[in-house]
Amino acid sequence: MERPAQLRHGPVSRVDEQSREKLRKWLAKQPDLTLAELRERLAGNGVRISRSRVHQVVEQLGLRRKKIPPRPGAGHRRRPPPAPSLVEERRSDRG
Repeated sequence: MERPAQLRHGPVSRVDEQSREKLRKWLAKQPDLTLAELRERLAGNGVRISRSRVHQVVEQLGLRRKKIPPRPGAGHRRRPPPAPSLVEERRSDRG
């Protein structure tokens, strides 16, 4: 007697198609969500999975989590150059 081919290995995933669609929507609307935030949202919908499993599902869906780049004005402020009169006074003090 021959054994039938096994279709799956391991337990059935807790992330059903409805949860996958929610992940797609959330990442389309806000692509900079962290894995922890996605995990919390899924838990709010009754799907309790680990952060690493969220990462696996996001990769399987072919989705990317992309941080929104900082605005052009963000960063350290440059110190304005000193006034010309102050530069001349300092040079004359040395000599």
